[in-house]
Amino acid sequence: RRRAAELKAAATRKRETSQDSSGAAEFDRGTSAFDAARMADLPDAGAAADAFEERAALVEFDAGIPRAWAEGFAALQRAQPPDWALRRPGTWPALINAVGLFLDHWGRQAAELGWDPTDLFGAQQATPLARIDQQGLAFFLREGCSVLGITAQGATIRRPSGIVQTFAKRSKDAREPRTVPIWELVAGGGGGP
Repeated sequence: RRRAAELKAAATRKRETSQDSSGAAEFDRGTSAFDAARMADLPDAGAAADAFEERAALVEFDAGIPRAWAEGFAALQRAQPPDWALRRPGTWPALINAVGLFLDHWGRQAAELGWDPTDLFGAQQATPLARIDQQGLAFFLREGCSVLGITAQGATIRRPSGIVQTFAKRSKDAREPRTVPIWELVAGGGGGP
């Protein structure tokens, strides 16, 4: 509990000190405030566990999202690209960036509207990139698209070309039983160090 309180205080201090124009510039470049470069490889397991916990706490408190989403995102940041992502160059960093930007800007609202991790970050276990009908919203944001608005039923997306589309949240009955959040598809991605 003490460690969690310390991490929350650190996240609050970080949020207060980052209210300058450098934060706005970071978003203008299309990168997440929680980018993968901040998740450095650490030499020992204890330090890696501490870094994972710190990263998850910062994401959770900064974005105001559920802890499971924060831990999933922290796991994605430190994971090596899985084989399915390596088949399409650029997919992995674009996907991590899309998840981070979404959590930064829309994560809290999505959680409040009842979106779950599969709605946002889901993919079919066997073929994550092949079944677009089973992919979560993040998969549709990785090509430079941005969310314009979100409701309990779906999200409005602007493509780089300017075209506006709607991503309809799938009903739980329309999901395959083997659809899981993408952090469960990477080594060590079940959350925790």
